[in-house]
Amino acid sequence: MTLAHRLFAGSALIVVVFVALLTLLSGVRLNHELRALETQRLAREARLVAAMWANAPDAEAFATTAGTMLGHRVTLIDSSGRVIGDSRFDLAGLAHLENHSTRPEVVQARRSGTGSALRKSPSRGDDELYVAVRAGARTARVSMSTGELSDVIASAQRDVLLSGAVGLVVALLLSVAFARRVSRPIVELRDVARALAQGDLGRRPALAAPGEVGELGDAVHRMAEQLATRMTALQHEEGVLAAVIESLHEGIVAVDANRQVVRLNQSARELLRLNSALPRSLRFALFLSLPLPLNGRGMMVFLGPRCLDYPNPVARCGRRAAPA
Repeated sequence: MTLAHRLFAGSALIVVVFVALLTLLSGVRLNHELRALETQRLAREARLVAAMWANAPDAEAFATTAGTMLGHRVTLIDSSGRVIGDSRFDLAGLAHLENHSTRPEVVQARRSGTGSALRKSPSRGDDELYVAVRAGARTARVSMSTGELSDVIASAQRDVLLSGAVGLVVALLLSVAFARRVSRPIVELRDVARALAQGDLGRRPALAAPGEVGELGDAVHRMAEQLATRMTALQHEEGVLAAVIESLHEGIVAVDANRQVVRLNQSARELLRLNSALPRSLRFALFLSLPLPLNGRGMMVFLGPRCLDYPNPVARCGRRAAPA
């Protein structure tokens, strides 16, 4: 997985969790706020019903008319708790309703002026939100089914979910752009480092990034410049050393710590009667008979013309060798 993919996956996970929590908390908060708003609205309607009830001669007809106009159930209760008007029951049905003097919202309204309760209706069998208002010695009550309230809340929650989905899509698109923007200079620095490792010392990072990434790019640029300068100096020194060694009349054989011949000058090739390229069979075998220990270091052997008088000139002249 590339850096851009990892950055996108991490950003997307954070965004998804954030949007999910925000949507959940917003839904819970919205449920509470809408319930409170509906309670306030029912309280205003109950006050309006209580104010108009004083001028209504027929409580049952007034309850029916008010319930039709408001779109909610309207219940009129006298001072004894008997229901004398209900928008959902006719005169025959009112006779079968229980006394409402012990209903929680009615008790609270008679005590403080306004009362509310969310409970199951004994007469209808469904859950309803009740708001009652004191009207002198009587009580006016307006209620709505929790099914209606749930529809309002569900509609609002769908809007929240839709907004969350749109926000999630936008956030994911921004995460893609962010991941690419962050990973692009890192990928370029990786390519530059690989090119330098493969010997392309002319490669330079061409980026202008802020912060630590920009500082890293500057450091890689300086490192490439210094590496190219040092490699040029080493090549120059190598050329000078090779010219000096080749100009000597004595034969020079350089051997490393593994007794492998690494350099022969022209005089050594002529004395040892070798071609310009050292045979692979002699690269390790040539110095196996050296009597001097190498002690983990290389050695430089000087061969003079008299060395050829011996059967093994390298071993004979190796006594005069010096550690390289």
